[in-house]
Amino acid sequence: HDALLTTCEQALTPNPSPPPPNPPPTSSTTTLPTVLVFYSHHRPHLAHRDMEFFEKARSRGWICEEVVTRKFEPMFPNDSGEESIRAT
Repeated sequence: HDALLTTCEQALTPNPSPPPPNPPPTSSTTTLPTVLVFYSHHRPHLAHRDMEFFEKARSRGWICEEVVTRKFEPMFPNDSGEESIRAT
């Protein structure tokens, strides 16, 4: 998780460069860098560790917001683990 967060931070950090010759007009709204995260619990007994990603992101200053969660039938019905977790 730490490496993924570091990659996101590095990818979203602007490179210092000279301003463009004709900068566009600025607006009153500011857009923050954003990462959209999709995930699935492949190992249901470790779902809590998957969710630690968001705790770590918050501790590093990220704002985390759940946009949507969809549940489907588990891909492997005979796998162990709680079905409600395997269905995410």
